[in-house]
Amino acid sequence: MVAAPELVEAAVPVREPLDPLPEGRLKPGALRQLAEDYLRMHPGEAFGPTHIGRALGRSQGAVNNALEASTLAGTVVKTQAAPKRFAIAPAVTK
Repeated sequence: MVAAPELVEAAVPVREPLDPLPEGRLKPGALRQLAEDYLRMHPGEAFGPTHIGRALGRSQGAVNNALEASTLAGTVVKTQAAPKRFAIAPAVTK
């Protein structure tokens, strides 16, 4: 006779829900902030502009430009040049 496995509840990390993403044209700098916020929600992970663009419902080219600007500002680091991958800068995760 085989013993029945015990059921164990797994701890699942819960993230704060996002405010609804703005639709239409964004104010200057808003996409950069959205991309940085996305990376802040995923500390220690790196994503490409295509992935972030799809998650935010925005153009990958526009997201790439925003991420490059954030890299120059020091809030984001480029972890890989080709294909491009970006992550939140370690000092900014808090």
